[in-house]
Amino acid sequence: MSPGKLFWRRLRENWGFQYGVIRSAVDWTVALYIVIPALAVCGYHYVSWLRFAPEWMERIPYVAAAAALLLVALGGGIRLFVEEADQLFLTQRARWIRGVRSRGLIYSAVCHALHGALAVALLAPLLSVHGLSPMQFVLLGGLTGSARFASALAGHWISCRLAGWRRYGAAAAQVALFSAMFLTGAVVLAGVPPFDGRPLPLRPLEGRMGAVLQFGMIALLIAVSIRMAWSLASAKWTFLHDAAQERTKRLRLAALMLAQVTETRPRRSRRGRPLWFRRSAPLFRRRTTVNALAEMGVKSFARDRLQIWTYIRLVFVGFAAILLVPPAFKPAVGLALALLLGTWTRSYWKQMMKSPYLQMFPWRDADKHAAAGKALYVLLLPGCLLLGLAAGFGAGAWLGALAAILAGWAAAYAIAHLFAPW
Repeated sequence: MSPGKLFWRRLRENWGFQYGVIRSAVDWTVALYIVIPALAVCGYHYVSWLRFAPEWMERIPYVAAAAALLLVALGGGIRLFVEEADQLFLTQRARWIRGVRSRGLIYSAVCHALHGALAVALLAPLLSVHGLSPMQFVLLGGLTGSARFASALAGHWISCRLAGWRRYGAAAAQVALFSAMFLTGAVVLAGVPPFDGRPLPLRPLEGRMGAVLQFGMIALLIAVSIRMAWSLASAKWTFLHDAAQERTKRLRLAALMLAQVTETRPRRSRRGRPLWFRRSAPLFRRRTTVNALAEMGVKSFARDRLQIWTYIRLVFVGFAAILLVPPAFKPAVGLALALLLGTWTRSYWKQMMKSPYLQMFPWRDADKHAAAGKALYVLLLPGCLLLGLAAGFGAGAWLGALAAILAGWAAAYAIAHLFAPW
């Protein structure tokens, strides 16, 4: 047995495990009647759009494709193929642990490169509309893959070294830094106008200079990735964290398959005091049954870190989506996202009302309905205001933004009372 043979054995076991998970959800009947026809239809449309792009695709700005590639570049992970039981043997032999980790990092780099190439290939019909050359396709794929690998390594180092608010601050800085670098290379250095008819403060470079700088950015990302990977392969104090992360990555597909059929208990927060509403002060002046129940729902939502982060992500993605669509579709997209946000907060309210603690009290249906409308209004108001700001500013500058903020307030009030369950 050698480090190479151990790595290949674990890699085959991983592929076999992932294949078994997929087989448990997709049998021959599902593959024959759903998967294969869907792939055939998608393949037919892909080839037809690659030859003759539809008219609606020409109205999609180039920055929309760059934003999609940015999501791919920021969504990577690291596989090191270490296990908790290895601390009995591998941690005592530096050559073995370094050999398994280094091969896992090479495997991760190859996977990230394939992800970048696949993402660019899937967006080829949209990218071809904007006149990208074959060399620009290659550079864009290389930039996506190298940024994905470097971002995954940086995220792994942050999760190893930092904790608490420092980890979240460093993760936010990491996302901002790699987003700025990637958009600079994919938009400015590619020489393609990001918006039709809308100039940017920094003019896109055209010709060979942009391609040379883009290649230099890829080389810089690869060099930084090699340096971080070398340090990670030799680190000893990160073993337990690496093993926990590897187990999470290995079981990620299985957890996704079982998420809808198993009941999971929410994790208890390690924070001694919540980030929001630390003091139990009343939110409403009048102390009534409706206000008490609504206040309980708002504080329960705000003190749940997972719900807050999901809320921020939904609003952020919706804000970006509204800015990317044409002005004529911005109000419709904003309203659809507000309805989606209302549906999600309504599901949280219904789940909260089913808790054993609230089931102990004989709530009246009228009080529950009124409290749900008030709580949903408070929860929906910040998101609807931001979505309205994006829709109004994109359609009519500052005057449209002010009018859209009023529309967002009205939409939050209407959706909250419309979706309030009895």
